[in-house]
Amino acid sequence: MAIINLNQKLNRVEVKQFEVDNEIVFNYFNNLPLKDRDDKLFRALYIGVLALMEDRISAFLSKTSNEL
Repeated sequence: MAIINLNQKLNRVEVKQFEVDNEIVFNYFNNLPLKDRDDKLFRALYIGVLALMEDRISAFLSKTSNEL
């Protein structure tokens, strides 16, 4: 059973029963006010996806420039 489901009609990512067992992540959110946690989780996910895309784009451009 997948944790992530892509809802094509609503153009969104749906996550089921998501847990993270990581001390750094726990400490970060533990030090945030309760009211800020949802927004920070969304921002962390967004920044992480951008970082992964940047890495993939950077590798592609590097490979392409080597082939030219």
